[in-house]
Amino acid sequence: MANIKEALAGVADYDAAVERFMGSEAMYVRFLGKFVNDESYGKLVAAMDAGDAKAAFEAAHTLKGTSATLELTDVARATGPVVESLRAGDVEAARTVFPPLKSAYDQAIEVLRAL
Repeated sequence: MANIKEALAGVADYDAAVERFMGSEAMYVRFLGKFVNDESYGKLVAAMDAGDAKAAFEAAHTLKGTSATLELTDVARATGPVVESLRAGDVEAARTVFPPLKSAYDQAIEVLRAL
């Protein structure tokens, strides 16, 4: 796993994440694998497509928390405006600020699947 830090460059704050995971790179990588299979992003997209602000908010809030815990910095940062729009019940505003989240999420998932 010597190249994990390099692989995650631009996607995650590796040093902060490993510190959060008690210095265990193996534990961190295990949780990154769980993120790949997490359903929050899919639930967010489906709820927004259905116009369900409450369900979309719950999924976005979960995605933000999980990505922040894993130090997936761009995903966590891009999720913030989506969460705030949905907190206000405004699915249209959330759709407007969604593209950076999609981009960050797609990039992160591509990198994580390659680990």
